[in-house]
Amino acid sequence: MKRFTSSLKRAATLPLALAATLLLASCGGGDPFAGLWTGSLEGNRQARTIMLGDGSYYMLYTRAGTSLTGGFIRGQGDFHGARITSTDARDYNWEGRRTRPATLEAKLSPRQSVSGTVGGTVPFELSYQKEFDYDAQLALLAGAFKGQVAFVGGYRNATFTVSPTGALSTDIDGCLITGTVSPRADGNAYDLTITFGGGVCVFPHVSFTGVALFGGEDKRLDAAVVNPAFLGGQGIAFTGFR
Repeated sequence: MKRFTSSLKRAATLPLALAATLLLASCGGGDPFAGLWTGSLEGNRQARTIMLGDGSYYMLYTRAGTSLTGGFIRGQGDFHGARITSTDARDYNWEGRRTRPATLEAKLSPRQSVSGTVGGTVPFELSYQKEFDYDAQLALLAGAFKGQVAFVGGYRNATFTVSPTGALSTDIDGCLITGTVSPRADGNAYDLTITFGGGVCVFPHVSFTGVALFGGEDKRLDAAVVNPAFLGGQGIAFTGFR
């Protein structure tokens, strides 16, 4: 932990980026880099990255040596040949309870592997997961997903329910959260928007936008949303199973 945090600090990037979900992609839909990539960050953190066809990505990572989400990195990739660079990323880190700028560089083999560094010093290795290749369909996504929400305030058990029309709802500690899910054209990914209610909600009436990825034999749903302007930048992640 000490080495990881100090490395990012020296690189003037973020402390700890996403719990295993890296999304690196080149421009344009249907490109061979869009999809789910899984592996490790710094060797002792699970990484799960969602890469989208427009070049944006969400890299979720766990706390060192655990399966608990530690945060995620969200950025836009600039693709040239077999390399991708991202200089505008932000690390929504819940271990350090802060959001910081981040940089990412990687070498890619289409639908095979991704290897690179965060902040120029923290290594990551990812492999392509082809079971997430099929097209996004609301009819397949609809249902209830039991899992865990992670954010700066800690971890909460939650059930996310998605209707056949794409309406999303959940209740966390008495806070009603609603939203919408809409299929994307680049793999089994969905655009996601959520809005907190009032009252006891930790982010009253605040909206977040991001992405969700669904698939695999375990019918897993991964979601990451951000509000870059609220309280210096806030991110929320959810992992659940149907």
